[in-house]
Amino acid sequence: MHLGPRPTDIPVNSFSQPIGPAVDNWSPRPYPQGVVLHGRYCRVEPLGMHHVLDLARAFEAYPDSRWRTYLPITEGEDLRDVFAFNVGQSDPLHFAIISLDTGAAVGTVALMSQKPEHGSMEMGWVMYSPQLVRTRAATEAQYLLMRYVFDQLGYRRYEWKCDSLNAPSKAAARRLGFIEEGTLRNAVVYKGRSRDTTYFSMTDQQWTGRRGFDGVRAGFERWLDPRNFHQGQQRYSLAVMRAFTAVNCSIGQEDWATAVAETPFQRVELWWPFTTPVPQQDQVEQLISTLSDNTKQLVALNIYGGDLAAGDRGVLHAEPDTQGWVDVLEKIHRATGVRRFNLLLGRGGNQLSDAQRDAFTALANAVGHRFSGVVMVEPLSGLEDYPVTSLAEAQPLLGDHAGLLLDVYHLAAQGQSWEDITQALLGTDGGTEDSTEANTSEPSTHLLDRVAHVQFADAPGRGAPGTGDLDWQSIVEDLRAWGYSGDIVLEHL
Repeated sequence: MHLGPRPTDIPVNSFSQPIGPAVDNWSPRPYPQGVVLHGRYCRVEPLGMHHVLDLARAFEAYPDSRWRTYLPITEGEDLRDVFAFNVGQSDPLHFAIISLDTGAAVGTVALMSQKPEHGSMEMGWVMYSPQLVRTRAATEAQYLLMRYVFDQLGYRRYEWKCDSLNAPSKAAARRLGFIEEGTLRNAVVYKGRSRDTTYFSMTDQQWTGRRGFDGVRAGFERWLDPRNFHQGQQRYSLAVMRAFTAVNCSIGQEDWATAVAETPFQRVELWWPFTTPVPQQDQVEQLISTLSDNTKQLVALNIYGGDLAAGDRGVLHAEPDTQGWVDVLEKIHRATGVRRFNLLLGRGGNQLSDAQRDAFTALANAVGHRFSGVVMVEPLSGLEDYPVTSLAEAQPLLGDHAGLLLDVYHLAAQGQSWEDITQALLGTDGGTEDSTEANTSEPSTHLLDRVAHVQFADAPGRGAPGTGDLDWQSIVEDLRAWGYSGDIVLEHL
């Protein structure tokens, strides 16, 4: 439940000078080779003379020559000569992108600025024809080469450079997950004009993920999954797929089992999929088999709370069958690995009775002692008689086996800004210039360390990221920067 390590210590040498971290067992990496990379939508292979005519024809489909503006190709230069000249070079090492729909070459890319002694190289010469632009194949080609560079060759750094005025190239780099590093002024003279060059990079840690959360690679794989597309349109953007690790398959769904089967996410969470607190054995078996048949990992599960929207008072208002619950939760845990369970506290008053608090604590302790599970408390909005609607009201319930479910939507729906939520999580006063705590490089640990799970929907409206007013990218970046290494789950209508 606690956050991962926050590595703030910088190594120093014998002179107390700060130095970079050690790179253990480092050796120069291999040079890239003319390999063939196979994908679902395209194939990437070494550029050859047999590709030249296909490529020249593909680029003739552009209505004008504006696509040449930022490339090292002059206005009247014959593309057949350009592509033929690039065949057989080693740095840049040029590749053709082959559409699996047509079998024709529709674009080229190159691995260049190769520095195997440092484990660094650049993606360059990105030339996409109209048949390739804005297609799944265009994105997959970049993914295949990244996977080759990082996973097969073991490089540490992957670069993207472009003219600082080339807005489409800069947008493409950001979309693919590269981080902007800065601009070198007067870096190049080409076509008789000066060029400032903007640098982007991706590291091996970004690619694989660190401190337990998914990296760029996992985001690509979710986005490229055919289930992410409906009638030719993406369901989630690449940025969303990179930022969020799981999805709720119950909210807004008539059939959770179908939603589990159809989601591109491998990690899912569910509301209680049964009609009673303690389901029948065959119902539990159905849940387990549905997850297994679709190779899904259950990361969180709501414990039965009744239909709160319809006025149900929740299980804590009755005589809870703690032993029965724990037996069922343990069985589900043993079969799926899920450890996080959200207990909806029920309606009927603005605070819990002592007996209800005791019942909650008993359940959390039983789950924790039996199989190291965590029972979560979620502040909710929209229910006037719900006992926990704020982080402050949730905090007294938290303990060794009780964690906080941070649902950003519910807090935002009550008028709390991300800055308000941040102050509550970090225990800060808003960060005045005189505040020593606010200026530290490591945030204060307080409620933040009790966050067991994070859910997100945009507000207002409870829609997907980008449909409301919340700056979801900054929220995700903040949580990761503070060291939160758990799931960040989409729970939207």
